[in-house]
Amino acid sequence: MPKKSTVRTQPNSIADLCRARRITQREIARQINFTEGYIAMVKKGKVKNVSIEFAEKLAAVLGAEPEEVFTDYAEAKAAYLRDIEQNREF
Repeated sequence: MPKKSTVRTQPNSIADLCRARRITQREIARQINFTEGYIAMVKKGKVKNVSIEFAEKLAAVLGAEPEEVFTDYAEAKAAYLRDIEQNREF
């Protein structure tokens, strides 16, 4: 089973996008089914890494591409897909 890849959070980017989109932590939490407290911790940088799934969901709610919100998203996603492919070979 491949390990779950993570991406580093970018708190300022997330906060800026929330302000620009006029979306609250509560609304984000409701739409992506995470707690408001977790969203707040990610937004403040208290959570250093998030799952690819979370990154994709958050970006979608913010109307952005995951790469716009998480600078290492593409690299992490590629590594995750390579892990999956390697595990299929066994």
